[in-house]
Amino acid sequence: MNQPFQSAWHNFGLSIRRKNKMSENKVEARAIVTLTLEIPIGGGAWGAECTVGQVHKQALDNAQGCIRQAMQLDRQVKSPCFPPGTRIIGEPKVTKILVDG
Repeated sequence: MNQPFQSAWHNFGLSIRRKNKMSENKVEARAIVTLTLEIPIGGGAWGAECTVGQVHKQALDNAQGCIRQAMQLDRQVKSPCFPPGTRIIGEPKVTKILVDG
C-alpha cells in the first residue's frame, strides 16, 4: 500500500494499521460511524390538560432511555453491537407528534 492511499484513509477518519507476516500482508481499518435513528414511541393516554411540550419531553426521554438500555444490555452480554466508545451525540429531536381521537 502506498503512502497517498494510506493518507486518504486518514482524511476520512479511518485508522490504518499494517500487519506484516512472512507470507501475508494485511491492513486493518477502523471507522467511526454517526447515524440518525428514528424511534417510534408508543402512545399513551394523556389528559386534556397535558401540553404538547409534556408529550415532546416524554418522547425524547423515552427514546434516549431505550437506546441507553439497549447499550447497557449489550455490554452486559459482551455483544459487539455497541463497542466501548459508543455514545449518543447530537441533539435529539421530535419530528412528529400524532394524536388520535
